[in-house]
Order: sequence, then C-alpha cells, then structure tokens
Amino acid sequence: MARQTINVGAAANDGTGDTERAAWIKANANFDELYAGRNSLSVVVKTANHAVAAAELGRLFVGDAASGGVIFTLPGGSGLSAGDQLHVRKGDASANRVTLRDGSTDIAWLSAQHDWAAVYWTGAGWVPLRWGIAPLRASFVSSGTSSRPPLATAFDVLAVGGGGGGGSGCSGATATVRTGGGGGAGGAVHALTLPAAAHGAAESVTIGAGGGGGASRTGSGGVTGGTGGTTLLGTLVSAAGGAGGVGGYTAGAAGGAAPSGTFGAAGAGSASIPAGAAAQGAAGITGGGGAGGSLDAANAIRAASSGGAGSTHSGTNSASGTGGTGGAGGGAANPLVQIGGGGGGGGASGQNSGAGTAGGAGGDPGGGGGGGGACDSGFASGAGGNGGRGELRLTWYFG
Repeated sequence: MARQTINVGAAANDGTGDTERAAWIKANANFDELYAGRNSLSVVVKTANHAVAAAELGRLFVGDAASGGVIFTLPGGSGLSAGDQLHVRKGDASANRVTLRDGSTDIAWLSAQHDWAAVYWTGAGWVPLRWGIAPLRASFVSSGTSSRPPLATAFDVLAVGGGGGGGSGCSGATATVRTGGGGGAGGAVHALTLPAAAHGAAESVTIGAGGGGGASRTGSGGVTGGTGGTTLLGTLVSAAGGAGGVGGYTAGAAGGAAPSGTFGAAGAGSASIPAGAAAQGAAGITGGGGAGGSLDAANAIRAASSGGAGSTHSGTNSASGTGGTGGAGGGAANPLVQIGGGGGGGGASGQNSGAGTAGGAGGDPGGGGGGGGACDSGFASGAGGNGGRGELRLTWYFG
C-alpha cells in the first residue's frame, strides 16, 4: 500500500480537507502497514557477487559463501534518499568471506556464520550503522602481508621467532674426547594487544626461518647451528630467533642461548658434556633442543639428551624429541591452546664403530633443533637438527 496523506485543506476550517473520520482512517492504515512491516523484512539470499540496486534497499541480504566469497556492492547516489538502509548477514559456516563494498572500498568483512552489518545512506555516502562481527583470527606460517579489516577496533598479536639449529657432532681420533653438538634454543614469543589504528592498512609480515642444523663432519670438529630468524609485523612487533647450538669438539659444546620474550621464557639448548649424560633441553614456551651423544677419552659412550617440551603454559605441552634417536620435537598441534613447538632430541654417538646420529628437528613453531652425535674420525658425525620455523597470529576485535 502506498503512503496515505491526510488532506488538511488550504486554510484552517475552510471545509476543504478530510473529515476527522477520514483522516484517522488514513492514519490507522499507515500505522498498520508500518507495524506489519516490522516482522516481514524481505530476505534475499545470494550465492555470487551482487550489485545492489536502489530499489532493493530496506531488505536483508544473506550471503551464502559456501562455494566462494560473495561481494555485495552498494548503489551510488542515483535514486537514493538520506536514511536508506541495507542489512547484510553471512549465512554459511564456510571460511569464505562475505564483503560489503562501497565502490572500491570495503565497508565490512563478514567471516563467521551469522556475522552481520547494517549501513545507511547519509545523502553523501554510505556509513556503517551497527554490526555484530565475531573475532577474526589470521595465522601466518610464511611471509606475506597483513591487512587491517574494516570496522576493527583492536587486535592481539602473537609472534614466535624461529628456533635455533643444533650443532653437529665432532668426528675425532679414538681415545680422545669427542662431544656431540649442543642443542639449539627455542625462539622468543611476544604477545601484545594494540588498537586497530596502530596497524596500517597493510603491514608486511616476515616469518623467521628455523636455523639450519650444523653440517655433518668427518675427521674434524662439528659445526655450530644457525640462529633462528626474526619474526616481524611491520615495525610493530619483533620476535627474535633462538641461538644455534655449538658444534662438538674436544670439550663440552654449549647449547644455544634463549632470547627474551614477553610471553613466557623460551627454552635454552642443552650442552653436551664428555663426563656424563647431557641434561635435557630446557622446557619453555618454545622448547630447547637436546645435546648430541659424546665419547670420552676412555671411549665410554655418553648419552644424548631429549629436547625440552614446548607450550609449557598449556595443560597440553608440545612434545619433546627423544634423545638418542634424534626424534623431532612436537609441533603446536592446537593453536587455540598451544603456542610453541618442542625441542628436537639429540642424536646418539657413533658407538666407537660407526657414524653419529643426526639431531632431531625442532617442532613448529620455534622449537630448537637437537645436536648431532659424535663419532670416530673415520666416520661422519651426526648433523644438527633444524630449528622450527616462526609464526605470527593475529586476532581482530570489532567492539
């Protein structure tokens, strides 16, 4: 029904307007239509990109993005009136996004099922009116670009540096001290909460690589593992990588030193020793690598050590790599409760008659690599294990 306008006449009491009864009949009809419309909002479902026409305003558009992202493009000024509104909701549970766009500018990203946004036309442009958007999580395991979502008010950032590589074992003359490589340290973890405005429209993301394990050697001392790379979010956050373990030689080889972070302590790498079994790599928010097995001057075998557990803040730690077998450290399998990987286990010595065992890789993200095992000079020592790569996690809020 079209709006019914009451005729008030040309002048007061001139008898040309509607009667009192006729005026109230029109008023009641207008109210009936308004109240009926409150509970009968027209719903339109779209499964592909759609340019909204001015005649379609006042409806609820539901984007079904199960088969791919859906973009709703708002109309321009022609045919619009100040106060025109449009409501958009994401109807499916897929990871695909529903976007509300004005020209080339995104007004809202609807990423979770039942996210919604309402916009209105001011007469000069489209403005967000109200919205209900669930926190949006983004995780980077390789370098790239982070984009600030429209309507975001704050974000959490968690950065993990790369784990240090384990040192390789010494390959030396029998009846001399030959130590395994030291374990690499876990990468630092930083956690911050920042206003959305601190993040530019786009920020570069650099994911620190795990430090490379020291190379296997024949007839010489071991090689120190590489330092893990630094993880960066533009210039806002920087999480340093763990130091590599020292290569084995004729004395104990030091484990990598752990860098400082703001969310728990990273685990240091274990040092190899010629006089006994090496200590386990230190547990921490990221685990330190275990030391490789050694041989003393009496040719006695000194056992390798296991890596340290990661994610020690959680009730479910990231597993440590087993010493002797050069077991790999466990990764942070559940990113909602786990943050850092476990340290790799140290490799066993060559048992006076063979090659040393390689150290285990650190778990992703940030676990330190295990040290390689020592051996006699006629054989190849165990290589150090690589450190786990870094990671960056963002959680955006739309309060």
